[in-house]
Amino acid sequence: MGILDFIASLVNSLAWPVGVVCCIYILKAPAGKLLERVSKLKYGELEAEFQERLNKIESTQVGNENRVVEENTITSISLTELSEVSPRAAILEAWVSLEKTTSVFCQANGLPAKPSPQGLFKLAKEKDLDIEPFQAAYQELRVLRNKAVHASDLDITATTAKQYVKTANFVAQELSMRSHSA
Repeated sequence: MGILDFIASLVNSLAWPVGVVCCIYILKAPAGKLLERVSKLKYGELEAEFQERLNKIESTQVGNENRVVEENTITSISLTELSEVSPRAAILEAWVSLEKTTSVFCQANGLPAKPSPQGLFKLAKEKDLDIEPFQAAYQELRVLRNKAVHASDLDITATTAKQYVKTANFVAQELSMRSHSA
């Protein structure tokens, strides 16, 4: 085996590993951004993703569980029952209820009736309305609602739906209290 045969063999052996390393290096930044948006890689386990995000939202609400607004409690009861039958529908209905409360909040504070979620918090900050602590929860609820739209009832458990309803009601109650004080 001559030196040229050795070099040809070495190039042949290293072509795939070097190509893979080059691809990883080139795609490192875009893949990193993509992986930040993915919380699981298994098909049919949307539950794990929902549960992780809801636990994150709930951890920001410690100490605020005792606030109850009567009209939202009635909605909560029916959505809790709906969670047993159709968890996906319960999540979607909880979001619709939150949107209605958001609209009432906006009208009570002189904001446009249906701003985008980003616009809502920007406009509220400009008017010195104290809703910034709920921005992360509101955004997470919106993301989870979007995922629920594309999921089936088999992908979401009743427990997850109940937790979503509870969190959505909490945010709605906070907005409702700020509507009445305006």
